[in-house]
Amino acid sequence: MNTSSKISARSLLGMLLFGIVVSCDHATTLSPDPTTAIKSTVVLVTTRDISAGEELTVQNCRIADWPVQYLPEGYLTSLREINGRVALGPIASNSVVALNVLGRVVAPIKLASPPENQS
Repeated sequence: MNTSSKISARSLLGMLLFGIVVSCDHATTLSPDPTTAIKSTVVLVTTRDISAGEELTVQNCRIADWPVQYLPEGYLTSLREINGRVALGPIASNSVVALNVLGRVVAPIKLASPPENQS
């Protein structure tokens, strides 16, 4: 090999080694840091679209893990909390169920008939 070929081979080898070191370092910095893991908690979510006025039940809701940073205020964490609750408006499938979208089931009230005029 002449001197020019040796320099080119050394340069090429040096560039390859540099690339490997940079790649390894880059891969290390991209790996997740366990101290900054996304925190989640158990919440109630819908299993399908819910119509306004529809009662929430164990058939249309389920428990799921959800990232804490994306939770609405007043989210529910138990299927027991939906007992007697209805959707105030439409709720999309896989939405977190929160108090601000729920109302209570109210029993219908039967009004007495007004007295007939006995003239």
